[in-house]
Amino acid sequence: MGRKRPPKAVTEAVEAVAERATGKFAKMVGDDVLRSAAKEGDEAAEAAAKKAAEQTGVKVTKAGQRKLGNLGEYKDMTAADAIKARGGGQGQVNVLGGDYANKTVGELANLAAQGDETAETAMKIIKQARAKAAKYGRGN
Repeated sequence: MGRKRPPKAVTEAVEAVAERATGKFAKMVGDDVLRSAAKEGDEAAEAAAKKAAEQTGVKVTKAGQRKLGNLGEYKDMTAADAIKARGGGQGQVNVLGGDYANKTVGELANLAAQGDETAETAMKIIKQARAKAAKYGRGN
């Protein structure tokens, strides 16, 4: 018997994690997820991919975690990308301004935790993007 191939969803999760991570760490994380997928099946591989994704990217402080709330999966995305991913429009991105639109959601959470009012506003806009999308019939 040959090596069992991981499901497509697992492979895509590995690629997404590797895209965010850099260098040897990305290869190590990807290899661990693939090994897990080959040995234990779909559920274990998905859990490993999720754990690997949490370990990469922006380091969010404890206070930043509180500000981040339910946006944990977006912590490595830029604010503009997170708004679009949640169904928001370009108008919401424009409200942030260039500096804050290009920061990651994790960085904004850390800034908001330190008392930056503009970062707090940016976090609120990102969180409201899904509600606005539902209200006005866009996306999610």
